[in-house]
Amino acid sequence: MRVTDTSVTSNGTNLSYLINWGDGTTDFIGGVIPNNTSHQYTSQGLFTITLTVTGNNGCQEVYTYDFYNGNNPNVGLGIGGTVACAPAVFSFPILNTNNNPPGTIYTVTVNDGSQSDVYDDSNLPANYIYTFDTTSCGINSTNYPDAYQVQIVASNICASSTATVEPIRIYDRPQADFETLPDTSC
Repeated sequence: MRVTDTSVTSNGTNLSYLINWGDGTTDFIGGVIPNNTSHQYTSQGLFTITLTVTGNNGCQEVYTYDFYNGNNPNVGLGIGGTVACAPAVFSFPILNTNNNPPGTIYTVTVNDGSQSDVYDDSNLPANYIYTFDTTSCGINSTNYPDAYQVQIVASNICASSTATVEPIRIYDRPQADFETLPDTSC
């Protein structure tokens, strides 16, 4: 992170500058901000940088800036078999999230009209468990007819990543329908 004072009207007339980097390290304090004043962040996350400028008249102006130190998140979604009879309970392991920066949001969506589930770092389960109550006949996933899909999107300020499991085919259980004839004997 580099800071440069680009003010034209007050540059050189201000008494002091204080920069709180938002990460718990020592603040920058000085009468001027040397061009390209730098600060090294040692952890990932969203930081609020607070710049306090004191003019030669004693008045202060405070500016805040959000700075995100991180990269786009990773995410994966695993599964075993993808064919079952309704109702069917599936467990989808949520994978590849260990190195994601703090503040990553995970949104899981099933294409059956149900509401998406949203998680963050504090409550992301190891497995996403979902019950398919009805047949997938007539439902289309992104790439397959008559199929459900489960999709997880990991997103942060930088970007997002997506993992999808499809096709998931759910069938109705067969219905037995027998008729016995009255004068039948063994």
